[in-house]
Amino acid sequence: MSIQENIAEIRRRIAVACAECGRDPKEITLVGASKMNDAAACREAIAAGIDVLGENRVQEMTEKLAENAYDGAPLHFIGHLQRNKVKQVVGKAALIQSVGSLPLLEAVEKEAEKQGIVQDILLEVNIGGEASKSGISPEELSALAAQAEDPALLTAAVALALGIGVQNFPEGAIISMPLRAEGMPKRRAFWDGVLSGIVEPIGAVLTILAAGIVVPALPYLLSFAAGAMLYVVVEELIPEMSQGQHSNVGTVFFAVGFSVMMVLDVALG
Repeated sequence: MSIQENIAEIRRRIAVACAECGRDPKEITLVGASKMNDAAACREAIAAGIDVLGENRVQEMTEKLAENAYDGAPLHFIGHLQRNKVKQVVGKAALIQSVGSLPLLEAVEKEAEKQGIVQDILLEVNIGGEASKSGISPEELSALAAQAEDPALLTAAVALALGIGVQNFPEGAIISMPLRAEGMPKRRAFWDGVLSGIVEPIGAVLTILAAGIVVPALPYLLSFAAGAMLYVVVEELIPEMSQGQHSNVGTVFFAVGFSVMMVLDVALG
């Protein structure tokens, strides 16, 4: 059976299946895996009406691109993509169907940004949890989908992490210094100050382990955290800053801290 006859037969089967479920055959995209087929076979498939050609080997795809094998039909990359070969695929394939990790997603985003394009992708999910299969777990899907939809979220997360890290310096001092002033040994005061921040890594681990539950609730959790931080600032930090002869200097450093956070926000997007 020729390529043209094969495509015609598959179209017939699609039409029958669509009729059974009440769908329009025009909604179905027929993708032909052109692995191990030469440029002439690709052109024949396109001439016979294939919707999309899919390649799963970067080297073979590159060779066929040089022969204009895909002219007349969109090209999808359907195989496992290594990060060191992202440059050869981004901008060449209309769609990358196999993005199955955050590092790969970031590499695709970085290369697309260099080229000044938006690269369409599909996220690959390993629903069976098989170690031999690539793809993210279903629990990681929400977070990765959010990152794919809006790459600026990662930059914003970095800015937020830096900001929290900066404001933790005075918090550590505020906890440790009174303890030391009350006569607690230096080592004990230091470790009590350190342990006061242990909730942050615990929260990070819980979020990673339960991303599917935590991510949808993140706006509410952030609102709660913002309220708690504002309370500490208004109730504890500002009154403490304004006491004694150092109030003017305290006001200056308040402005400096605010300015540093604004600079981080602007610099990191």
